[in-house]
Amino acid sequence: MNFLAGICAALTISPFLSFLSIYLSLGLAALAAGVLLLLKRRRTRRWIYHMDGEVEAGFEEVYKVFKQSILSKDEGGAAFSVYFEGRKVVDVWGGYADFGAHRLRQRDSTNMYYSATKGISAIVMAVLVDRGYLDYDAPVSKYWKEFAANGKENITVKCILSHRAGLIAIRKKHKLAYIRDEPEKLSSLLANEVPFWEPDTAQGYHMLTFALYADQLCRRVDPRGRSLGDFFKEEIAIPYNIDFSIGESPSEHHRACRETRASFNWGHFFTVLIPTGFYFLLGFLYSMYLVGTMYLLLFIGNPSDWKPRRLNDPKYRELQCGSSHGFGTARGVAKLMGILANGGEYLGQCLLSAKAIDYLNTTLSSEFDRVVLRHITYGPGTTLMTPASKHGGEEHSVFGHWGAGGQMAFSDPAMKLGWAYGTNYCNLLHGFIIDHRYAALEKAMYECVFAQNKRR
Repeated sequence: MNFLAGICAALTISPFLSFLSIYLSLGLAALAAGVLLLLKRRRTRRWIYHMDGEVEAGFEEVYKVFKQSILSKDEGGAAFSVYFEGRKVVDVWGGYADFGAHRLRQRDSTNMYYSATKGISAIVMAVLVDRGYLDYDAPVSKYWKEFAANGKENITVKCILSHRAGLIAIRKKHKLAYIRDEPEKLSSLLANEVPFWEPDTAQGYHMLTFALYADQLCRRVDPRGRSLGDFFKEEIAIPYNIDFSIGESPSEHHRACRETRASFNWGHFFTVLIPTGFYFLLGFLYSMYLVGTMYLLLFIGNPSDWKPRRLNDPKYRELQCGSSHGFGTARGVAKLMGILANGGEYLGQCLLSAKAIDYLNTTLSSEFDRVVLRHITYGPGTTLMTPASKHGGEEHSVFGHWGAGGQMAFSDPAMKLGWAYGTNYCNLLHGFIIDHRYAALEKAMYECVFAQNKRR
């Protein structure tokens, strides 16, 4: 009887307990949300405005745009630099190198340039071609006989640099650290890889493999057998005083900004994130229709050490991967792009011939990209765009490369303009779209250049 009475009592009060638990849960959720908002407000109060740098007369609008981005807290930490007709006309930086440590960005602060590094790697390959060590039209197997395995004997240097070789990933589990720790194993994996489609029949972004293959070629054609990173350092960075490296030296880590995810407001969520998600969905559906798969999935967990939390690890940052591991200042990168925009000569030295520079700005592939899921135009390792026409100028292409998070590095020979934008507050959508913080700076830059030219 006591047992039955207990059951009856439980049935009687259970609705009351259910309602009580719901209200208690809602109350706890509201309390947690309130605490989080309070912590965010306290954290925001710690945020101080910080910006420094200089601009030449006539480029004040760029300064204003950058300042507004910092003041609005849309920009957490970045640098932007522009060279025009061989002169440094914009050099600004601001925000935080590491907000958690309350460390501000300084003049020599560096950040990771991710895939914008590919543009630098493409310049290295152009130098090798310009010096007669490499031929864009020659098969890769001419320089690396093992590469011919599994039907790759006809893939040319040009084909692999323009993301048309179908070698978008390494299928076998591996680590990016093989670059340093097991180079022979990495070389074997690359040589024995099978293209994901018939080479030169379609375009697909070689996200990491791009410079892994370029590095193998560099080691084989350089008379001194140097890696791509070492060649860049000794033949470009040091002679031309370019503050940039492929792989971060441990002695330079004290200058590094902490890589952080950017946080934008709700307006950005509705006006950018949702539309981008919609277009990405369309790209996904088209990819499934076209090839029956989504190649981006290949990069989940492979390389096994390609993880966001490793991006601030000094041992990981020192890897010489010319696809992603470029580190430097916007000033250094802009200077390099500016040299190319002004004929390739600097202080009596010739970095690249006019013919080589022109080829970097030549379209080799322009179609729907099977990996990035949007239309992209590639040169020989470069990405080509037409920004001037968006801002009221005549349409012409510029070359360079964008990088994850918002990084940009481009050269415009027609306008004698080279520039770079680097941020450690990374916009995860950049690559699928152009980061709005950078876009505003690009617009201001071109408007200033157009105004300068009109006054002449």
